[in-house]
Amino acid sequence: MHPGKLPIERGSTTVYYSILNNRNVSVTAFYMTADIDAGRIFLSKKNIRNHLKSVELDRWFDCGIRADCFKHALPYIKQRIPKALRLMKNQRNTMSFIRFKHVAILSLKEE
Repeated sequence: MHPGKLPIERGSTTVYYSILNNRNVSVTAFYMTADIDAGRIFLSKKNIRNHLKSVELDRWFDCGIRADCFKHALPYIKQRIPKALRLMKNQRNTMSFIRFKHVAILSLKEE
């Protein structure tokens, strides 16, 4: 779930660009490829900008809009799991990134 309207908004600061450009914040569900923010798009959702000033954007808003998009994308993903697994096996760079990210998260210690 990418916070931004792909292929227009790429990168990690799309929420802020949307706000500065006076656009609704979007989230795009897509299958990742080895290229940054590239792959087949299967769902895009717009989120209302109202009350963003009172919300912590990075910690709550970004996570919330990604989770909402994932909830709506889940039926689509479930129907295509076998095909998605085949695609992911063919994209070793993507799988390496996912494993790397997972290993890093698991290495964090509770404080």
